[in-house]
Order: sequence, then structure tokens, then C-alpha cells
Amino acid sequence: MLSNARLQPLTDLSELCASAQAHVRKSKPRGSGHGRELEGVTADNKRRDLVFPTDGAALLFAVLIFGVAIFKLGFLVDPDTYWHIATGRWMLAERSFPWHDIFSHTAAGQPWVNMEWLAQIILASTYDWFGWRGPIVLGGLVVALTFVLWYKLLARELRATAALGAAAISFLFAAFHFLARPHLLAFPIIVVWTAQLARASAENRRPSLWLLPLMAVWANLHGGFTLGLLLTGGFGLEAIIAAAAAERRRVATQWILFGIGSLLAACITPYGYECLLQTYHLFNLGEILQHIGELRPMNPYTDFTQELVLLSLLALALIFGVKIGIVRVLMIVGLLHMSLQHVRGLAIFALVLPFLVAHPLQQQFTFLRPSVDPFPLFDRRRFRSFRTAIALLATLVASCMLATTYAILRPDDAPPGAITPAAAVDHAIGANITGPVFNHYDFGGYLIFRGIPTFIDGRALPFGKEFVSEYFNADDSNKLDELVNKHGVTWTLLQPKSSAVLHFDQSPHWRRVYADDVAVVHVRR
Repeated sequence: MLSNARLQPLTDLSELCASAQAHVRKSKPRGSGHGRELEGVTADNKRRDLVFPTDGAALLFAVLIFGVAIFKLGFLVDPDTYWHIATGRWMLAERSFPWHDIFSHTAAGQPWVNMEWLAQIILASTYDWFGWRGPIVLGGLVVALTFVLWYKLLARELRATAALGAAAISFLFAAFHFLARPHLLAFPIIVVWTAQLARASAENRRPSLWLLPLMAVWANLHGGFTLGLLLTGGFGLEAIIAAAAAERRRVATQWILFGIGSLLAACITPYGYECLLQTYHLFNLGEILQHIGELRPMNPYTDFTQELVLLSLLALALIFGVKIGIVRVLMIVGLLHMSLQHVRGLAIFALVLPFLVAHPLQQQFTFLRPSVDPFPLFDRRRFRSFRTAIALLATLVASCMLATTYAILRPDDAPPGAITPAAAVDHAIGANITGPVFNHYDFGGYLIFRGIPTFIDGRALPFGKEFVSEYFNADDSNKLDELVNKHGVTWTLLQPKSSAVLHFDQSPHWRRVYADDVAVVHVRR
């Protein structure tokens, strides 16, 4: 038998050879067959080495989405776009924030928490610089950014083809809510926020602190930032439950502190903590929300595409026996409930759901797990600056060409006539018709845009629950007369087919002075 002293040199020599072989393997070209699959690398190391596809496919996807968005999506079909732009222009002119209602004659002076001031300034600026093409191109850029981020971040959990397919379905599902309004500018933040929280929960760690300033921006763009706070609570609870007993206190402390930080960041607005209360006040409007377009319940006849996707997802889950943790199931059910109650929740559901199910799916189904991307532009190990610069430049050039082509081919794009009673308002101004107006709900935005105080408009909250309910329930002659007399109305601006027009036509106290396919004007006799 050999002594220990004689074995030692052989051991040292074998270790040296192993080290040299490892060095040779690491130095092999990335494109070689041996270099692609390193022997002895653990699954965790493979995961860290994956090249996530922010690549040519993602950039091509961005150009495609941008082109479809500016040419095919109706960014200007919502009447609230008018008053959002008008509010932004008012703030830029006055260099102040509105603290009380300044746009109506029925709620003048009532407190108004304008949660969307930053987005309104952005929309107003793009309109002043480029006309109606500005908000459309801006909307196209935001939509493209949203889904490129969505694809990139989801491809960290699912293989690139699955992520790309899911992104396309999500785009179709949410497309009806792509409007030139503040909520659209918050979509990229929703994607990043959800993806980062889901990843932190899956890795049993605290979310990155750079998300806190993102929450502050979100809180100034749109009131939907409260969704981010709810998601923080849900993912935090999941992380705490999943943590080992010895680690549970540490994980709980980290997530609670992050939640407190998010709450404080959400209060960094001109209105402070008041913005946190607006979501409650809005949903407290109760049954009258069904009269407000984006807050109405889902209708399977008009929202057939969304219903088809939801039923297909349910069928796939039943067929394949998808297993998801209880906390995420509760989050999915909550989002689905919100979507069925208020159609604007459908777009949020489309953006958030894939990040809730991606990690459980790739744990359960191996074919969905991410793989090395063969055409990387960004690489965690080697940053290919030249290729990346060329690809980004090509994407920028293609986007500019699309935007220029759009501007040439569609110079007259503007909000549709159904929400733009321009001729009727011009007639009223030309005929010197003055005094308080009684207007259709969808005409309120345009009246604000023209500087005419409204009876009611899309802001809803400054008017109060009682007033809004009284307006929508004025469905007979007595209620209409009582309502207009109570507020001293001297003229009307209503849709031709509304029941109110028939009442004013037949009333001896009113006279029709103008009518077209969009609006009818009456004045008191």
C-alpha cells in the first residue's frame, strides 16, 4: 500500500488538471457545440447563464406593435381625452394644480383630487406640439414599450416562443382599452412592477428598492397605482408563507418594510395621502358605475373576444391540471372579479395574469421552461455594444418611418364625431346662447375642451354620488324638468336619439334651435 505522503502529489496533480480543463471549457467560443452545454453546471447556474431575449425578435415585435397601434387602434374614441388634455393645458398655463372643480357649473368649487396630473401634462404637450397625431403616436410608443417589456420579462420565466405567443394574446385581449388617456401611460409600470414582485416572491427575497420611485411616478400618472399596493401585499404574503420557518421573520420584515415604503412613495403627490382614498370613493359610487363606459360590467355580447380568451384559459387549466398556489389563486380570482365588474379591469387582467402563472407553469411543465436564445443582442456575460447599437438604431429608424408615413397618410385623424358636437357648439356660440347648459354625459369632455362649463362630465367624483345618480335616473319628464329647473339650465346639448330630446321637443317651455346627426340644441322659450 502507498503511504499518504506518496498519495498527496498525485492528488494535487489531478486537481491541477481538473482546474486546467475547467479553464479550457470556459474559454471555448460561445458558438461551439461543446461551449453551449457545459458539463457539471448545476441547474441554478444554467438559469443564471440564460440569455433572455431582448433581441432582434423583441425589437421586431416592437416595430410591429407600433405600426398596428398607430394605424389600427382607436386611441381617440373616448370623450375623456378632451378634458384630460384641457386639464393639462390649464395646469401648464396657470402653473398650478386644480384643487377644486373649475370646469362645471353644477359642482363649481367642490374639492377635486386630480390624480392624473402628470399624464395630463404629457398628453397636453404632445397635442400642442403635434395636434391629434401627437397623442396617437405617443399611445403607439407606449403600447409598443409595454409589450416589449412584457415579452422580455415573461421570457425570464417561459421559453421565448411561449412568451411571444402570450404577449400577442394579451395584446388582443387588452386592445379595446388602448386609449389616449392617463391609464395608458401607466401600463409599462404595471408590467415592470408585477414582474419584479413575482420574481422576488419566487426567489424568496425582498423586491428591489428601485421600484419605490417607480411607485411615486405611477401615483402621479394614474389612480390605478393602488393595484400595485395590493399586489405587494399578495406577493409578500406568498413569500412569507413559502419561507422556511427559520427565515420567515426576516422575509416578513423585508416585505413589510417594502410595503410601507411603497405606501409612502404613493403619497408623494401634490395631494398627499388623498390620492389613496380616491379608489374607494370611486367604487363607492355603486350602481351608477354601470353608466360609465370604462366602469360598466363586462358584457359577453360586446366583449366577445375577452370572453373567448377567458373561457379558453379555463378550459386549458382544466385539461392540463394546472396547479397554482393558494395565494396566487386568490389574486387571480380577485383580478377576474374586478374585470367582470368593470371592463377597464380586463386590460389589467391581461397584463398581470401571465406573471402570476408563469413560474408555477414552468415548474410544472418542462417544455415551457426558458432556453438559451440563439440570437442575443444583450448578454449578461458579454455586452455586444456594436450589435445592440445597430439593432436599436434600426428600430428607431423603422419607427420614425412608420410615424412619418402615418402623419402623411392620416393628417386628419381626430376624435370621432359622435363625441365631438363641434357644429352644435359653434352654432350656440354664434347665436350668442349663454347660461348653464344641460349636456349629454359623453359631451362633457368636448365642452371642457371648448371652455364651456358642463352640467356633468367624465370626472364623476367632484359631482358626488347623489348628483350623478340623479342625472342618470332622470328618465321621465317630471324628473328632467325638476333637474334643469333646479340648476337654472338655459340650453341643452343632447344626442339626437336620447329620450331627453323627445321631452324637450314636446315641452312648451323649450324650443329646438339646432340639430344634426351628432347633437341637438334647445333653448328656453
